[in-house]
Amino acid sequence: MIKNKIGADKILSVYWFFILFIISSGIFAMVYVFYNSPFDVRETESGILADKTAECILEQGRIDSEWISGSQIAETGDTCQTESECQKIIGMKIVSIVNGMKNNLGIQDIDNSVKQGGVAENFECLVLQIAMQESSLRHCVEFQKDGNPLYCDGKREEVKSLSNDRETSLGVLQVNTKVHNVDAENFKEGIVYGVEKVLIQQYKETKDGKLFEPTNKNYSGWMAAIRGYNGWGFGGDNDYVEKVISKREFIQSTFPEFCSQNVIVESEKKNLEEECSLNFKSEFDTEQFYLQVDFYNFESFDVKNPMKTIYDGNINLKADCEVQEEKTFERQAICAEKKVYALDENGNKFIIKILSAVRKTEKNAV
Repeated sequence: MIKNKIGADKILSVYWFFILFIISSGIFAMVYVFYNSPFDVRETESGILADKTAECILEQGRIDSEWISGSQIAETGDTCQTESECQKIIGMKIVSIVNGMKNNLGIQDIDNSVKQGGVAENFECLVLQIAMQESSLRHCVEFQKDGNPLYCDGKREEVKSLSNDRETSLGVLQVNTKVHNVDAENFKEGIVYGVEKVLIQQYKETKDGKLFEPTNKNYSGWMAAIRGYNGWGFGGDNDYVEKVISKREFIQSTFPEFCSQNVIVESEKKNLEEECSLNFKSEFDTEQFYLQVDFYNFESFDVKNPMKTIYDGNINLKADCEVQEEKTFERQAICAEKKVYALDENGNKFIIKILSAVRKTEKNAV
């Protein structure tokens, strides 16, 4: 019995070592597979990158105008030398003022109605065309003094004017102060009044159609509003509507970032990594991230036509985001997209779309 017991112990020891070998091999295999596989943090990194960029651009829901300088809302500067430069400054200021008041005019989908009416690309551009017809986009007698196109603001004797028995019209929109009680020598006050109390009021009163007796022609919609801006009686410009519409091409070429059709915005390279303290580093020589920020006007939002685009990083990674819509590949960048709503200092509304792409970091390198 003793021999049998010893023999059984020897047989058990062989099986015991075999079982230990299987368990150890399994543990080794699991550890090897786990630690030999890269950590894929691309999706997390990409999301964080988009969030950090949004925090950098916005502060409590507001955007600094520096980010949108060069766009259709941002002003081009305050000084000019040539007449065309001064027209650009005056025009951008008009756009900024009109854009800020457009939501409160009580006309639904105003931009689309203007475009469908065949008079301008949008409401701001219509006001620019009227200003071009009325004053050649000039508020003062001279188009500038010491580089300032608004040197006369508030000084009636130096403001561009037309005075006769019928009217005393002042400012960039030539508001008739004999008919309207407004200090049109003040740039902003004249624009706000001319838009609200003349153009919009005429649209609401005559959009269904009205006969212009001097030419026996009937106008409706925005054409009627334009006709009413100059007046419905005898003594005005009988071709005023046609002249305002004819300024459309000039306004489109002068303000292509806002008034042209199918605008293609050139992307601007900007060091977002440094400006936003993103500190995105990897052990690779080439940049392993891409950031793109598109700025859109909220009122005339068109996903194909951003006001301005800035980017940073490896632009070649952008193609990965397009391919990814169908399939995700191991060695491609992983992309994330974020959209935020913002206001600028003047209350203008924007949609900001942030696209981020991350390919490899120190943790997921293969």
